[in-house]
Amino acid sequence: MDGIALVMLALIAVLVPIVMGSSWADKLPDGRTAAGFYGLLLATQATLVGVFAATDVFLFYVFFEAMLIPMYFLIGRFGGPKRQYAAVKFFLYSLLGGLIMLAGVIGLYVVSGQHSRPAPSAGPSCSRSPPRCPSRCRSGCSSASSWRSRSRPAGAVPHLAARRRCRGPIGAGVLLVGVLDKVATFGFLRYCLPLFPAASKALAPLVLVLSVVGIIYAALLAVGQNDMKRFVSYTSIAHFGFISLGIFAFSTQAFAGSVLYMVNHGITTACCSSWSAC
Repeated sequence: MDGIALVMLALIAVLVPIVMGSSWADKLPDGRTAAGFYGLLLATQATLVGVFAATDVFLFYVFFEAMLIPMYFLIGRFGGPKRQYAAVKFFLYSLLGGLIMLAGVIGLYVVSGQHSRPAPSAGPSCSRSPPRCPSRCRSGCSSASSWRSRSRPAGAVPHLAARRRCRGPIGAGVLLVGVLDKVATFGFLRYCLPLFPAASKALAPLVLVLSVVGIIYAALLAVGQNDMKRFVSYTSIAHFGFISLGIFAFSTQAFAGSVLYMVNHGITTACCSSWSAC
């Protein structure tokens, strides 16, 4: 476990008690119990801890997918209007990214000949890619994290991200914007860059261009919103573009700035999400 994982675990430890305390007086949908709601929050916390604490690529993938299950039920059972539609769309889009990552993990296992590959330490002096690792394996893991990231300019994905946050319960929305969305950028720092430095540098210009486009596109969408929750959702998407810019600048200062940005964004956006519900 490295410093990046410890920072994200500390963020989870701070946000989850705040979420549980702020949701204490919330009115739940008919037929839903507080025990089920808080149980799903704790289950989400457990899977997020597993994601950030994993030091094995396959174990990271398992928790990567397991965290979707409690979040799906949080949105689908305790959300607002059209919550089931938003939950299904969230689950399917996220699952697609996970399947791409699974293909990359299997390819990495086949070409490396190892039953388990520990995660190397993230940093500007990344380790070399495993021998004979084809570009398809590299792009598979990178594409999965890119799909999970919220800085993509594709039209349907920012609207999906905003929809799931607005139609889910406040507690789930805080965890989504505060911690869960950071799994994508954490995957870049922890796995993609150290394991595939050559491919990361080759794809860096494309990622930087997409990040800038995502910043501008999400900002323009945010300007036209008259609902605070949607405004916070679209601005948080733009923020992930800045995090991606720092990650693919390939310098110690940029990496440190990206991690600091992730923590600051998690705290401030979670506070804004809670405030918009008041």
